[in-house]
Amino acid sequence: MKTSLNTNSASPRKSKKQHVLLVFLTISTFFWFLTKLSKEYTSSVVYNLSYKNLPEAKLFQNNPPQTIALELKATGFKLLKENFNRKTLELDLHQVRFKEKYHYYILTKSKTSEIQAQLGKSIRLENIGQDSLFFDLGVNKFKKVPVVSDIDISYRLGYSLSDKILIQPDSIEVRGPEIQVDKIHELKLKTLKLTDVFEDVYHEVQYIKPANTGKVNFDFEAVKVIAKIDKFTEDSFSIPFYIENVPENAKITTYPKEVKVVFKIGLSNYSKISANSFKVVCDYKASEKAGLNYLVPIIVEEPEWVSSVKLVPNHIEYLIQK
Repeated sequence: MKTSLNTNSASPRKSKKQHVLLVFLTISTFFWFLTKLSKEYTSSVVYNLSYKNLPEAKLFQNNPPQTIALELKATGFKLLKENFNRKTLELDLHQVRFKEKYHYYILTKSKTSEIQAQLGKSIRLENIGQDSLFFDLGVNKFKKVPVVSDIDISYRLGYSLSDKILIQPDSIEVRGPEIQVDKIHELKLKTLKLTDVFEDVYHEVQYIKPANTGKVNFDFEAVKVIAKIDKFTEDSFSIPFYIENVPENAKITTYPKEVKVVFKIGLSNYSKISANSFKVVCDYKASEKAGLNYLVPIIVEEPEWVSSVKLVPNHIEYLIQK
């Protein structure tokens, strides 16, 4: 029983001594830390950058440098504060130097006093990490660029386009930094693929924005693709043809005297078509020059709403009397 009592009384005394030692070490470390921080050191600190006084009518074409590394001499307290509360330094670009085209630069050495003034007297600027800072500067530009479609339509049997596909608008105005605007020559639509089409098409389609044009504004985000679809039927007319460049005082007899024009036409336009809608010509001189003993009929006039037009026959036998 006596042995047990002695052990219990020794344990609190040992714990108390450990606690006192720990407090002593903490206080000692604190004062050692204060002593160290009160001394001067040289260290690198990274600052954010902002800019003012760009040359007249100029703007940044791409994002300018966002940070700069400075080698500073100051007490440990100051350096610690600068690292934790990173301020933004402002650089004046009024006297930025021209290199070529859009490219400008400043020598950071010329900004030493400007930077030092923003750091304060208790911090001394020893060195600047970058020798130079480079910028792309230019004007705000706008232009119109054409829209290029990528459309793949397959039609139901007997159906097809009754007119050309419309893109509305067919060009888009772009505005922004000239270095980015100058790279845009066209805007390509995302692929529109349709199958078994038998009704009019009316789709809103987005275009693909070119890479590296993040600061460019586009008038529209999408365009309308419009296509008129019609049911088609095949028809034909027998019409006379004309012969050009016949020698003077010569008489030509042909066989046959007419040709058949075979074509496809949408039902909505069927009432507009007649034999007079077509004109076929044979060029005697062209056949003679090619060494042909027949004439070649060519369609020189036809309505825009017909398709798959062909002539029967596709050559004309003739006799010439001079």
